[in-house]
Amino acid sequence: MSELDDRIAEWRGRLADGGKLGEERLEELESHLRDSIGDLRGRGLDEEEAFLVAARRVGNLDALAGEFARAGSEGEWRRIALDPSPNGARPGHLDLAVAVALSLAAGFLSKVPLFSGAPSQAFWSNETFLGNLALACLGPAALLLAFVRGREASLRGEDADGGRVGLAALLVIVTAALSLLFRVLPRVADSQTAILSSIHLPLFLWIALLPLYAGPGKRGNGLDFVRFTGEAFIYGVLLLCGVGVLGAFTSMVFMSAGFDAGKIVSDWILPLGVFAAPVAAMRLALAKRSVVETIAPLLARIFAPLFLLAMLAFIAVALASGRNPFGGRDALIVFDLALAVVFALVLFSSSMRDPRASPGAADWVDLGLALAALAIDLLLLAAMAGRLGAWGASPNRIAALGENIIIMIELAGTAFAVGGHLLARRPYARLQSWQAAFIPVIFAWCGFVALGLPLVFGGR
Repeated sequence: MSELDDRIAEWRGRLADGGKLGEERLEELESHLRDSIGDLRGRGLDEEEAFLVAARRVGNLDALAGEFARAGSEGEWRRIALDPSPNGARPGHLDLAVAVALSLAAGFLSKVPLFSGAPSQAFWSNETFLGNLALACLGPAALLLAFVRGREASLRGEDADGGRVGLAALLVIVTAALSLLFRVLPRVADSQTAILSSIHLPLFLWIALLPLYAGPGKRGNGLDFVRFTGEAFIYGVLLLCGVGVLGAFTSMVFMSAGFDAGKIVSDWILPLGVFAAPVAAMRLALAKRSVVETIAPLLARIFAPLFLLAMLAFIAVALASGRNPFGGRDALIVFDLALAVVFALVLFSSSMRDPRASPGAADWVDLGLALAALAIDLLLLAAMAGRLGAWGASPNRIAALGENIIIMIELAGTAFAVGGHLLARRPYARLQSWQAAFIPVIFAWCGFVALGLPLVFGGR
């Protein structure tokens, strides 16, 4: 990069650090800045003078970000639920109708066991609920993604289909086949593999949507999909809270009139709401991509330093006590879950950062988080290897060991890349490339645990 490019990158980074502007507005402002610099250079100013004058023309960074946020917020919030298009075109009623219909389709799939004569509890089994939820939602989610992304392409003047319909249809067929496989996989009483499959299948199927999100035949930006995933997860949690409130309100209203609505709530409102929520959340996240960033990056900034403090406190207490904190199975599970959260937090945090921004406090927090988590992960791996040697292989031990090895490698690469950015001023884009390269690894491992381990261990 030239010295001018470095100056512009630093200027854009300081503007992005305000958290009030999305990528589209940052691109627009940078374009204005470069056009002004080019005009001033043509009038005889040197590079440094042109940059300073142009930056002053664009305006104070903090005031500029605030003005953009105030000017755009009302219109953005009005169209968040209805318009996912990048240029703000009005979608009419078709877009909303398709989203509602596909969300309800996912909900009605939860009633398939009832319609086929099987007990309705089949979809609500503790062992297979998450797997059934993912299988019910993938088909409608793929069709909705094909519709919305196709519509966006049409508004940009591209081929509205672009192979998306065929890819979505393929995913629907794959879902049907996986639904059958998920039900015929060998299982024994108190099956570990049934629980592992149910936990890992949702992530496996969700990442399978990445080619459809990026577009057939295109190399998608995996970290853009990570950002989309974070927003969809937050909306999904909020929608599920709303479903719970709706169920409780319905029960209270009918109860006050002397009727018991428990069966209506348990058989219809909750199943339809819970299974429709992921598809509806995906639709909201698609609409939100071009809007000023909201809660997801804020949560990452809040919880990253808090998790770092918690892990440093744990390491200090463990060293001071001299006790082995990983002696029990329950302790290993708790620390595994904590590392998975830290892994997701670091991945999401890096995906939200402007690669052209200058190093800052958030990067030091990410580095400390990665190093602390890496130290704990190494201790966990040693404890797991000991249990594997003492007690032999089991589905839970193999799954936990593999996941911790993956987390260890990813955290080591992250720490190296962030350290290089902070200490040697290497491009931050190297870290994002490393993070994106790990998405297929996560996909492959989740697929193996969900569908391969039950076959390897005979459903044990």
